[in-house]
Amino acid sequence: MRGWILDVYPDHDTNTMALWLKTGARCRKLVYDYEPCFYVHHPSLWELRALGRSLERTELAKRTDIVEKRIDIQSTRRADVLAVYPPAYSGINECAHIIDSRGGYYDYRLFNVDVRLSQQFLIERNVFPLALADTSPRLKAHGGQFRVNYRVPNLRTVDLRVKCSGRFPSNHLPIAGITVGDAVLEGAEEDILAGLCSTIREANPDIIFTENGDSFTLPYLYYRATVNGLAEEFRLGREKDDARTTKKARSYFSYGSIVYKPPARKLKGRLHIDRSSFIQEEGGLHALIDLARMSNLPLQTLARLSPGTAISAMQVQQAIRDGYVIQWKKNRPEDFKTADMLLLADRGGFIFDPVVGIHDGIVEVDFISLYPNIMHAFNISPETILCDCCPDSRLRVPELLYNTCEKRVGLIPRVVKPLVQRRLAFKHMIHTRPEMKEAFEQRSDLLKWVLVTCFGYTGYKNARFGRIECHESINAYARDIMIRSMNIAEDFGYDVLHGIIDSLWLTPNGYKDHGFFCRYVSRAIGIPLELQGVFKWLVFLPNKGSDTGALNRYYGLFENDRLKVRGIELRKHDTPVIVRKAQEAMFDVLTRADNSEEFKALIPDAIDELKRHYAMVRRRECPVEDMIVSKRVSRTLEEYSVFNDQVAAMLQLKKQGMAIQPGQKLRFVICDSTTKDPGRRVRVAEMLDGDVNYDAGKYCDLLLRSGESILAPFGYTEERLKREMPV
Repeated sequence: MRGWILDVYPDHDTNTMALWLKTGARCRKLVYDYEPCFYVHHPSLWELRALGRSLERTELAKRTDIVEKRIDIQSTRRADVLAVYPPAYSGINECAHIIDSRGGYYDYRLFNVDVRLSQQFLIERNVFPLALADTSPRLKAHGGQFRVNYRVPNLRTVDLRVKCSGRFPSNHLPIAGITVGDAVLEGAEEDILAGLCSTIREANPDIIFTENGDSFTLPYLYYRATVNGLAEEFRLGREKDDARTTKKARSYFSYGSIVYKPPARKLKGRLHIDRSSFIQEEGGLHALIDLARMSNLPLQTLARLSPGTAISAMQVQQAIRDGYVIQWKKNRPEDFKTADMLLLADRGGFIFDPVVGIHDGIVEVDFISLYPNIMHAFNISPETILCDCCPDSRLRVPELLYNTCEKRVGLIPRVVKPLVQRRLAFKHMIHTRPEMKEAFEQRSDLLKWVLVTCFGYTGYKNARFGRIECHESINAYARDIMIRSMNIAEDFGYDVLHGIIDSLWLTPNGYKDHGFFCRYVSRAIGIPLELQGVFKWLVFLPNKGSDTGALNRYYGLFENDRLKVRGIELRKHDTPVIVRKAQEAMFDVLTRADNSEEFKALIPDAIDELKRHYAMVRRRECPVEDMIVSKRVSRTLEEYSVFNDQVAAMLQLKKQGMAIQPGQKLRFVICDSTTKDPGRRVRVAEMLDGDVNYDAGKYCDLLLRSGESILAPFGYTEERLKREMPV
């Protein structure tokens, strides 16, 4: 039988692996016997054998074996380890914790405990998600895992939307209606649920898309099915659904923001993808499929993870294929450094402050995937930086002088290199394969996130292959590359106006062959430098509260009339629609300018647009939906010490029986920013009706602030703009 591998997951009831194969219009379930194990290392072989006998005697292990494995990425040597085969999939963690406790959390080193069973199964059989595979005489994939051009099955999809009978979604409120694709289900709740199952069965989708399906839609449907006595008949997957979830919701910090992750609600034989997940939002289905193939994480699992987890899975995959086992509870401390060395090493990327104001004819160039390219070009990996085998290496990190291994290519460079090449191939195909432009754009965009997090994970203490010295080395190389590039630019006659991390903004001073300059730097540095474009005019904005240039707040108009905006309200997710509309109207005026003189002449017309929106807000002529503010909650209600708009909204929701967790978003309209009464201060979006009067003064202040964001370099503060606004 031949088909595409749609999903793989462990069946904890039968201790087997379930694999769903899509064969044309059908989807078949295959069951494989699979005995996973984890490994234990101890310097004493006698101790390992004694541990094995004890585990078998107490039935914590079905069997144990002494085998040789590579246990340290720093070395290629093999060591004796105890392979432990628990009697059930569900017993792996319990057994591992008992062994760890027996050794005082110190004597034993454990491996492969928390590697996902589905990933282990796929790696060991050399297949991957969405691979075209034969099932006999053994499971075998056709085509390489990292192919750029590959076929995917024709996946049938439906969107599932559920409407609750009250303003606030609650398990205790009946279903008002369900939309499945084009079908609308209404009537008695029992009939709606039965109709949903029937519609799904007839449509036979491979993927069900939802909005907030993990946090509300699916748990709500399971609960209402139970209330109506339909728990046994209710089914969204191709097999009986498991309405339980073994994991709890959690909130965690990621790149400076707090993220809320609800428990996963997966289906059997079908894929449930929540559109609110980060990877789905950023890349879409094409990118999700591409990343699932490369990481060997099933599509339904990957959709709920971060790009960092995906790159970590690729590193695990490479390490396993190299014969290594993956350490559980990694605990590698930072190498000792003197105070002088710490001061030298603990620095970020290159920064050259911009000159505030408007500039004509500026050239923007940046290095393609600079940090990932540094990793593979200079062999940066935990086992290659400061390696013991090459203390006299000629490969030295700039400034830091860390030695780099000359005898082997590191794990991280081998993982990163094909990803960098893949992204370059996708960017090329966007232009050469217009019929597939959307798919290649999605794949390229998501790969950018994966490569960015790959750098971040080198400095993350809990990353499986993280090491702070790698992070320091990458930054040192990046600073050196940017300084060398600046020097070359000046030799070509450019003036450097601004530089940050991997990008430069240059004043050409009459030089015009910018493509040749980029090719010259690419050859000199060894990493591709790309021309982003030439601006008709470019405005660098100041930091708020000072006259110094902000590092990433600017806007400008390219020669092809494409507007580029960074760091202002128009780019922020929490900006109300009215503020967004005002800034867009101002830019509609300013983009008529072809140079700085024309730009300055158009400023009064742009201010007129701000006046128009200001007057509409003052007269309360704006629809209330345009005034909705979105804010991500950073803590629980009890942890807030200052009463603000978010707290007022959370108190309103609490009164309705809803608890908001850190990382979740609030949507509300500001009604009276001066009051301490939660009910009068804001109105949450779910409670909006015709009698809501928004705080016109507060929204006028937001408009003035947005105007200052655009016009600050030209002397327009909030106070000055307010004096020009209509009374």
